[in-house]
Amino acid sequence: MLSWGGVVALKPAAVGKSRLGVLPVPLRERLALMMALDSLTAIAAATDRLLVITDDPNLPGILAQEDIDAEVLAEPDGGGLNAALSAGDLALREADCDHVLAAVGDLPALTAESVTAFLAAAAVRAVPGRAFVPDRSGVGTTLLAASGVALNPLFGGQSAAAHRDSGAVPIDDLDLPGLRSDVDAPADLPPAIEVGVGRYTASLVAPQDRDLAEYVPVTVAGPVGDQTDEYAVITDSGVRLRLASAVLDRRIRFLRAGQRLHAVRAGDAVLSAWF
Repeated sequence: MLSWGGVVALKPAAVGKSRLGVLPVPLRERLALMMALDSLTAIAAATDRLLVITDDPNLPGILAQEDIDAEVLAEPDGGGLNAALSAGDLALREADCDHVLAAVGDLPALTAESVTAFLAAAAVRAVPGRAFVPDRSGVGTTLLAASGVALNPLFGGQSAAAHRDSGAVPIDDLDLPGLRSDVDAPADLPPAIEVGVGRYTASLVAPQDRDLAEYVPVTVAGPVGDQTDEYAVITDSGVRLRLASAVLDRRIRFLRAGQRLHAVRAGDAVLSAWF
C-alpha cells in the first residue's frame, strides 16, 4: 500500500492572498484562513500524514480546535514557497512517507475524494516520477505529487509549464474541477462556489448570490430575550441584525454587550462572526 505524505505551505493571514486586497482586510484574512482549512481538511483525509509549513503562530491552535490532523513546522529561512515545500518533502521522507503530495492552500472546493483520485492517477502514470494538476487557467499548478524522486516544486508564475518542462506528468483529464479551482483573486471565487466549496469557505458565502456575503463590523447589543443561542448585534450604520450562536467562530466562548465582531451578513441575519 502506498504511504502518502502531504505538505502545504501557508503564509500568515495578515500577509497572505495579496491579490484579494480589494476585499476589506478582515474579510480577506478570514477568507484566506477558511480556504486553507477546507484545503487541509481534504488533504489530511486523503494522506497518511500532513505537514503544514508556516510562521503563523495562531495556526497550530486553530488546527487543533478544528480537529484537523496536521503537524506544523516553522518555515525555513529564505527561499519562499518552494523552499518550504522542499523542506516538507524531506521531512516526510525522513518519516518514511514513500510518496509526497504538495498543494496550494487556496482550494476551497477540494475534497478528500478528488485528492484520492489524483493520487491514484499519479501512482499509475508517474511511479517513479512526478505528476501535477494545472489550475483552471492552465498557467499555474494546484497539486504536485512525487513518487520515488524528489518533489522539486516549481510553484509560482507559469508553474504548469515549469513543471511540465521539468519532466512532471500533467494530469488534467480528471472530471474533478475542485482540483483546479484555486482562488487567487475575487473573480476566481464564484466558479469555485459553483463547483461546491467546503464548509469553512461556505460560511462566508451568501447562498442566494453565490458569492461572498457582505462584510460588516458589528457591536453586540445583547441576547435576544432570555435565550443565549441568539444575539442582537448592531452595524456601524445602526442596522439591527440577528446573530445565532451556531455561526460564531469556535474560539469565541461567550459574548457580552459592547463587544466588537467582524461578520458577514445576508439580509438581517449574520452568516458568520469572528474576532
